[in-house]
Amino acid sequence: MDYLDVTLDAINVKKVLIEEGDEPELLVELDINITPELKLEGIARTLIRHLNNFRKKQNLSTKNRIDLYLKTKNKEIIKALEKYGEKIKKMIQADKIIQFMEDKENLKEFKIENSVIQVYLEVKY
Repeated sequence: MDYLDVTLDAINVKKVLIEEGDEPELLVELDINITPELKLEGIARTLIRHLNNFRKKQNLSTKNRIDLYLKTKNKEIIKALEKYGEKIKKMIQADKIIQFMEDKENLKEFKIENSVIQVYLEVKY
């Protein structure tokens, strides 16, 4: 791992470009535009954080596998689930993400993008 990889990870950026120039000083430019792709990635990360906090409150260990039942009407959250579903499952130790919920109790609700999400964790082992 070189210093660029460390820099990318430390400051949470997608890429670092180094250009040789005549100026002896360091110039940093940041692209602060949030693309639709970055927004979906941010939604996925927020969802992972909420779900791992919920797992912790349920006293689940990293060895406990779950099925995640989730309900939302937010189209961007649904897109993030479709695009980052495998990553989300890996990060929350889930075997399945089911976007349907019927007859579930002990639901957890939280907000992402000003939309309510209902979740239920079914512990498998």
